[in-house]
Parts: sequence; C-alpha cells; structure tokens
Amino acid sequence: MTVSVTISACARDCTKHKPNAPGVTWERPAFADGNAAASKGTVPFGQVHSFASSKPVRLVSAECGTKTMTDSITFYHANGNEAFKLEFKFACGSCAAQRQGDGS
Repeated sequence: MTVSVTISACARDCTKHKPNAPGVTWERPAFADGNAAASKGTVPFGQVHSFASSKPVRLVSAECGTKTMTDSITFYHANGNEAFKLEFKFACGSCAAQRQGDGS
C-alpha cells in the first residue's frame, strides 16, 4: 500500500511552525511484522511525499485469524507533540477459511 501525503503551506498555522521551517517532521517505529527498520524525516510544506508499507511477512493464508498488525507514521507539531498519525493496518480475521473453521 502506498499513500501520498501533502502538508499544505497553511498547515504551519495549526502545527505552529515558523515561516522558515522546512516542513513537518515524522517518525516511523520499526515494523517487526513487516521486517522494516525505524525511520524518520521531514515532509516539506507543499510537496507530495509517498509512504509505503508492504504486507507483513507473517500474514500468509495459513495464518487466518492472526492479530491486527499496524505500521504507523507519526507527524509532529513544532513543539514536538503529535499532530497526526498515518496507520497501515493488516489483518486476516474474517477470510472464508476462518469463517468455515468456526462454523459461521
């Protein structure tokens, strides 16, 4: 899955960034289920930035009913508080094989 994010220039008002700030900082914790390392950076104001997440390596057809796995990216206000969060959620709790196994 890929999501494109654009932090508009007017977002400076709600994130309290100064006029010369390059953009909004973000952090992404390690996503162990997807074998992805932690990362961080800045999304420049007014530019499109894409974030992608791959299917977790553990999410295979033989594991129907597994727990929900979440890959998240947190964006921050100038003061370091959370402004918003982007989440990729993966789960296989209601596929046909799982429903047949529980009698539904």
